[in-house]
Amino acid sequence: MEHAINQMQSEFKTQVQEWKSVLIRGERPDQLERFWSSFQNQERLVQTIARDLLTIMPDGEERQTVIQFVEAHQTMGVAYRRGYQSFVNNGFDHRVGDQAVAGIDREPSRLLNQAASDLAEKALQEANEIPGEVQFASLLSAVLLLVAILLFGVIAMLVVNLGIVQFSRKLISAIQYLSEGRLNTSIAISRADELGTLAHSARQLQEFLLQVANEMRVNNKVQVKRPRPHRVSVVSPTS
Repeated sequence: MEHAINQMQSEFKTQVQEWKSVLIRGERPDQLERFWSSFQNQERLVQTIARDLLTIMPDGEERQTVIQFVEAHQTMGVAYRRGYQSFVNNGFDHRVGDQAVAGIDREPSRLLNQAASDLAEKALQEANEIPGEVQFASLLSAVLLLVAILLFGVIAMLVVNLGIVQFSRKLISAIQYLSEGRLNTSIAISRADELGTLAHSARQLQEFLLQVANEMRVNNKVQVKRPRPHRVSVVSPTS
């Protein structure tokens, strides 16, 4: 916005200078048309810059000042056209043209300078507020980082609990069942770490115990089916 105001000041000064060129060189028709056209082009350019600036300016004193400038600049344009007509009608007498618009550019110039000064002061205030905003942003970032670390720690603990503690409890329960003789206990733990190795060893122990138990049952059945030998009593003859 400050850049637009500075550009508008420059174009406004050029517009006023073009009017002076009209009065000084306007006796020649080609020069009159040239500088009067340049004056009107500068007038339109200043109005365009002002309207574009108003579309991005927030409500406030600075915006109201620019609006007042636009209105004063339009009023100035009407006065300059009357002065131009007086200049032409009076035989291109520059004194008549100059008198017709005497002081007409003071109010637009004052408003434009005020708007530029107000915007520059506002920009300086905003620049001074930046360190405080940066400090607040840094503090906020630190707090968010701390919260993220705490959340990560909680999630890590949950993952460890789900991934290790629960599997450890299942494996301990399975081994306890085996120690109680419940050999058909399912040990459905498959991992690629130490817990997985321990679970594999437990399954091997389970298979061994099942094999031993089966062999014992088979041996018991064989012993039950085997016939017992009959005792033969031998009676010696009576002498």
